[in-house]
This record gives sequence, C-alpha cells and structure tokens, in this order.
Amino acid sequence: NNSDGWDSHDDDRSDDRDDDCGLNARVTAITALGADSGASSTDFITSRASQTVTGTFSGTLRAGEVIQISANGSTWVNATVSGSTWSASGVTLVAGSGSLITRTIDTAGATLEGASHSYVLDTTVAAPDLAVTYVDSGVSGADKITNATTAALSGTAEAGATVKVYDGSTRIATVTADSGGHWTYGVTGLANGAHSFAARQIDLAGNESGLSSASTMTVDTVAPSAPSLSASFVDSGASATDKITNATTATLSGTAEAGATVKVYDVATLIATVTASSSGQWTHNATGLADGAHSFTARQMDIAGNLSAASAARAMTVDTIVAAPSLAASFTDSGASGTDKITNASSAALSGVAEKGAPVQVFDGTTLIASVTANASTGAWSYNATGLANGTHSFSARQTDIAGNLSAASAARTMTVDTIVAAPGLLATFVDSGVSATDK
Repeated sequence: NNSDGWDSHDDDRSDDRDDDCGLNARVTAITALGADSGASSTDFITSRASQTVTGTFSGTLRAGEVIQISANGSTWVNATVSGSTWSASGVTLVAGSGSLITRTIDTAGATLEGASHSYVLDTTVAAPDLAVTYVDSGVSGADKITNATTAALSGTAEAGATVKVYDGSTRIATVTADSGGHWTYGVTGLANGAHSFAARQIDLAGNESGLSSASTMTVDTVAPSAPSLSASFVDSGASATDKITNATTATLSGTAEAGATVKVYDVATLIATVTASSSGQWTHNATGLADGAHSFTARQMDIAGNLSAASAARAMTVDTIVAAPSLAASFTDSGASGTDKITNASSAALSGVAEKGAPVQVFDGTTLIASVTANASTGAWSYNATGLANGTHSFSARQTDIAGNLSAASAARTMTVDTIVAAPGLLATFVDSGVSATDK
C-alpha cells in the first residue's frame, strides 16, 4: 500500500500510479533465478531456497527509491540496479508453489507494484516405480529364470523427470517420464547371469531420489548337456545280450539336471515327459511296445527352457510272434502201395525250414525225440529218426526263435512201421484111404 492508500496488480494502470504516487521506476520483468536447478535453468523450478533474483525495470530510479522483491509477501529484499537491470541477493523461497512479487518504494513508503513470477521450491523426490516384464520360460512361469535376453522396464515418476535405469550398479539407460509420469525402456542383449534392475529419478527441481526397489531376473541361454539314459529289459531268447526280446516293456532311466524336464523318445516319437528329482534322477516305464525295432533317446529341458541334444540311443527289438517251422518226412514207403505211408522201414529223414539259427524241437506224437538248430544262414534243419518201433508215428516240430518265442506245432507228418508178418495158414485136404481115415 502506498501513502495514498492504493495497491494494485494491474500493470496497465502504471501511468496513473506514476502520476499519483510520484514513482517512475517500475519492475517490468523477473528474468531469472540465480540457482534454478534441475533439467531447465529457466523454468523457475528449483531445489535451492536461497536465491539471487534478477530482472529488468523501466523508468528512472530517483534518490531514496529502491526496487524490492519478496518471495512470501511480507519479507522484502532490496535490489541493486545497473542500467535497466536489477539483482537481489538473499531471497529465500518458500517450499512449494509460490510467487515472487516486486515493488518500487521510496523513503515516504509510497510503492509501485511491479512484475511478478511464479516459482516452485521442491526439495524432495520419491524413488520411481519399476516393473520388469519378460518371458519367464522353462518349467516355471514364476521362478524368474529364463532364456529370454530382453526385458521391458517401465514405471512411474514425476512428470518430466529424468529417470536413470540401472542393472546392478551399472547405469544402462536414461529416459524421460512423460506428462503423465510414465516411462519405459526396452533392454536387449542381456548376458547370461543374474540381473537386478532399479531406477532413480531426478525431478524438474534437480532433486535426485534414492533407488527404487529392485526387480530381478536370471538369464540362462546355455543348453544343458544331454541326459544319461539306460534301458533295462528282459533280453529273452538264446542270447541275453542280443537285445532281441519277447518282452514288451522296458525301464528307461538316467540322470539330468535337478528339476529338469526330461523328454523321452522312441526314434522320433515323444513317448513320455518326466521330471528329474532334486538329485537329478529320472525314470520312465515304457509298456505295450509293439513288435519291431525300438531306439530310445532322451533330451532334457533345463529350468530356463533350454533343450539339450539327444542322449546316446538305447536299442531293443521286440519280437512276440513266431510261426511254426515247416516239416517234411521222407522214408521208403514199401509194400504194395508207395503212397499208403505203411512201410517196413524203421527210419525217416525229417527236415524243414525255421527262423535262421532257431532251436527246433522234433516230436513223435507227444514225445520229444530230438532238438536241432536251424542253419544260421538258411534256416534249414534236418533230423534222421532211426530205430522206429512198429506202429504209427506222427511227427511234428516247434521252433523257439531268438527272442524266446515258442511256436505252435507244425502240421503232422505220419507213417506206420510194420516189420513183422505171421506165417500164412495151410490146410491139406486128401482122401485118407485104408483102414484108418486119420493116419494120413
């Protein structure tokens, strides 16, 4: 208020004020804060309370007149002038949003209101929010172990704030929050190992926050080694080491990384997915195996989702079917007919074809009379039955293949041996003449 009792913020009335109160010099602008901290040095947003404020004025400052500035409307600081500029040191800003006001005052207390300018004194800033989004691959979608090498970092800060993003203690990015305070950064090419992301912000006043809470992930792009694999089954048949069997089950087992997912294959077909124990042990019982060759392998997927190469293959051949061998019986069919299979021969040549190398059992009726082995190259077999007793003989054969399967009996081949003949009966009829009819 001047001595005439008026006070006004209307710059358009300055000429009237000059005439009324006799003051001629008037502040036309507040141009700068001496310590305008933060990203901009001209936005009048600062973290420094003590300021040197500068500006311009018009008119002539006469003896006894001074330019004053106040940050709170009650405490006034005198300015020094040079030409048409002025500067006031020791101006103390009030925390929060405020307004710098100016006036020209003479020794009589008459005042002329000058230009004003808003300001913000901000001395604190909170840490920004931070979230990390990435594909959490592998067994668990929540264990933060992944083979992804990228992550999307985002969060909120103060509008326009500068956000510094860190991986551990290394700053990996500097971004600016938008007008809504949102910020994002896409991190790529992450190396294998643990990553701990955090962020801090520098607000428009230049205050730097502490670090946000850390968000972590572990990158693992290295494929594990192939798991071990063994196949256990009953190796039936003539050999216990030829891997040919009539068993239709096999126990597959091995070791992998602890907790790894193990994929089990029969040739290219996935037949099972199991999980290794905490000690890395895994097992699978393959049942209902079809006849034919089987080649088992295993691959492991570690907890990050990396798939190993295939293990060494373990083979077996399932054979549950064997046909009856062929059988022919050759002997001399003596007597009146050469086709009635009745003979006085006491021997017969038995022969046929079976699986290569198969054991062949030869029967006369239900009696096993011989065990022979089929030729390893051709499958042919033979046996000479001798000393055949008189009577009917019914020959058959069965084979056991290399898988241990016993066939049904072949078709029977029969013959009847007859080496005994009784003397024929003889009756002589004549006239027994003479005294006696019986004395011949």
